[in-house]
Amino acid sequence: MPLCGDPYGGNTSLNTQRGTASYAMDLRATEQQARTQFAKGQVRESATTFRCLSEQLPERLDLQAQLGYLALLANDLGAAVHYLAQVINRGLRSRQAL
Repeated sequence: MPLCGDPYGGNTSLNTQRGTASYAMDLRATEQQARTQFAKGQVRESATTFRCLSEQLPERLDLQAQLGYLALLANDLGAAVHYLAQVINRGLRSRQAL
């Protein structure tokens, strides 16, 4: 079961304990869910799922960079600048991630 639950009103709480194998599997499933949503053109739902992941894993700068990219696609320039500046200031310089 994905970590962030159903973006259409499902449970978004963390049901497993951080550091466990189940938690890691939930994170992978949730990240795959976000990427699938994006591939299907569900930008808003994908952003919601990536935001949930980013809250659970603040050290994953690539997730925040993805949020910045999604904000650009949604023409939310303020949010895009916020996320991308934060990522760059924290040291992510990978062209692939940005």
